[in-house]
Parts: sequence; C-alpha cells; structure tokens
Amino acid sequence: MNSFDTVIAIMLGLGLIRGLYKGFFLEISSLVSVILGAYVSINFSNYSCGFISAKTGWPEATVQIAAFIVTFIIIAASVFFIARGLTKLLGIISLGVVNRIFGGLLGSAKTALFASLVLLIANKAELTENIFQKEELQTSFFYNPIESITSKTLPKLIEKTELNIPMKKGF
Repeated sequence: MNSFDTVIAIMLGLGLIRGLYKGFFLEISSLVSVILGAYVSINFSNYSCGFISAKTGWPEATVQIAAFIVTFIIIAASVFFIARGLTKLLGIISLGVVNRIFGGLLGSAKTALFASLVLLIANKAELTENIFQKEELQTSFFYNPIESITSKTLPKLIEKTELNIPMKKGF
C-alpha cells in the first residue's frame, strides 16, 4: 500500500463513517436533493419568477437567478425532511441498524465516485503524475478500480464532455 492508496483509503473510510452516522435515507437524500433540485429548478423556476418579481422589483436576470436558487432550496429541504422522517420511522421500527449499514455502504460509494471524478479531471489536466510517481500509480491497489468508476457509471457524460483544461506542463 503506497501513499496514493493511503489517501484513497482514508477518503473511503471517512465516507463510510459519515454514511454510518447519517444512515441510508439521509445519504440517498443528499444525492436525490441535488439531482431533483437541479431538474425542478431548471424546468419549473419560471413559476416562482412572477412571485419574486412582484415582491421585489429586481431586474429580470436577478429574478431568474433568485427563482432558481429559491426553487432549488425548497426542493432540497423537502427531500431532506422526508428522509429525516423516514430515518426516524426506521429507528422506531428497529431497522435503524440496517439504515446505518446501508448508509455506510452508500457513503463509501459516493466517496469513490467523487474520487473517480477528481482523478478524471486530474488525468485530463495531466496533474496525477505530478503529484504521485508513475510507478506508484502502476502498483497501486486502488488506482485502476477508482479510475474506472467514472467510465463505467457515467460514460455518456465522459463522451459528451470534452475536458480542455488549460494548464501549464509541470504544474
């Protein structure tokens, strides 16, 4: 186990601990709230534009931004409170341990996905080998599995996204 593996193991451990603490429903709600909040805000924030415009008199661009943010916060808070209620319900019916175990697993999975996205960007910007030695990455236990997560879970995103990151060689 080299320094790259140590960094990844610490990140995964922290994700596991955070997931165990929060539980499955709160962990999944954080993902759902971002996805659902963004979707609803993009598609339906125009309904709150009229209300905000009438109450404030702000310029249209400011109203649109405020409507997006307000809609996002309302959706995210709603999902959070629903998840909080489900977590309490599971505690009452003695499924709290199961909730925590699955929360730990999901927390680790979210951390692995985040690490994979960071590696994708670092590799595209040619930063990985500036931070870690090439031999270290080749002998790493975690490098190949973590690097492959993004390409397996989000292939369409990688296909559609051209990451042209302007960086100087040598960081």
